[in-house]
Amino acid sequence: MASVSQVVKQAFQCGALGGGPLILPQLDKELSWIFLIREMTMLESKFIFLLPMFLMTIGEFAFANTEVKCSEGLYRVRSHPRRAYYKTDGTYVSATRVAGSCREKRKGHDFWNQKLKEGHPRDWTKKEKSIKWAEEERERVLEALSDLPEILWPKSLDGIYRMSKSKDYPNPASHGGAFVVLYDTAFEKKHRLARILAHELAHQNYEELSLTFNAAKAMLNKYKNRDQVKNSLGEPSGVLLKGKQELWNYDEPGTGYQRLTFTFDEMKKLEAVFWIPRSGEPESELEKVFSHYPESRFQTVRTQEVSPPHSLNTETIYSDEKSTAIWYNDYAKRVEGINWYLDDRRSPADSENKN
Repeated sequence: MASVSQVVKQAFQCGALGGGPLILPQLDKELSWIFLIREMTMLESKFIFLLPMFLMTIGEFAFANTEVKCSEGLYRVRSHPRRAYYKTDGTYVSATRVAGSCREKRKGHDFWNQKLKEGHPRDWTKKEKSIKWAEEERERVLEALSDLPEILWPKSLDGIYRMSKSKDYPNPASHGGAFVVLYDTAFEKKHRLARILAHELAHQNYEELSLTFNAAKAMLNKYKNRDQVKNSLGEPSGVLLKGKQELWNYDEPGTGYQRLTFTFDEMKKLEAVFWIPRSGEPESELEKVFSHYPESRFQTVRTQEVSPPHSLNTETIYSDEKSTAIWYNDYAKRVEGINWYLDDRRSPADSENKN
């Protein structure tokens, strides 16, 4: 067991020689801090200027090696070095050493903190090395996630894992199944971590997305513009330009079956949602769709031939002349799609948005 004088002299020598962080050997439990400081003041006066640094080191040592219970609404952050980076809003944060402390929980802290996991995700087939989360990285991720809207909090997310290098280097992140993986490159100063996480979580949100009639109909009021759709559902499966309109198609996860089309105006605002029922779904039957609108009266707007020309296969468009249009295949006796519009000042059938 080292004596008090030896401990203090070793600490001062390390500091005086620029040896970096002070490393204190284990002290006798009966040793009091008052006695330690008294011993320190008896050293040569040329070391006295190191007193503040030494006291700060003792404080961090004590915080890091003591069970600290933070008050309700706070959480513990250990002392750690922090690299420079940019926040979501572009604010530059300089490199420094962060002192251990109890901090106020950010938005979503309890939800996201349990999602930061060690090791490999279940069923992970890529040959990539997992590494432990550094305190700095945990703080960066929790900060970035607190900037994301709750619409991007996927319920079925198993976890967010940490690995060193992607097999598709320099990819900063990957998504698979019910998990997200972050690599070393995600923490480089040039990247906005919140954007990376939002992109990967959008994949997860789309995979767990309910594509029922009611869920699709609700999207018309849930999303206002392209950015909101993209942030929630990720990149579209396909994009079609039609005059001043831009149509985004989304295929059903795992099947490739087209299910949704979002129509945006020239101001990038959402103006219509087109939904395609699958064979066997209740809303593939015309009467079932009508039953969702007991107060509405649907009228035939247009009947048109379906390729090839001059065939007996025709398609009829029904409209309530307010905000809903139904495409019905007369030959197959099946609803091929339902279009919901935000603008009720015109008939939905006046504009062809089915593609």
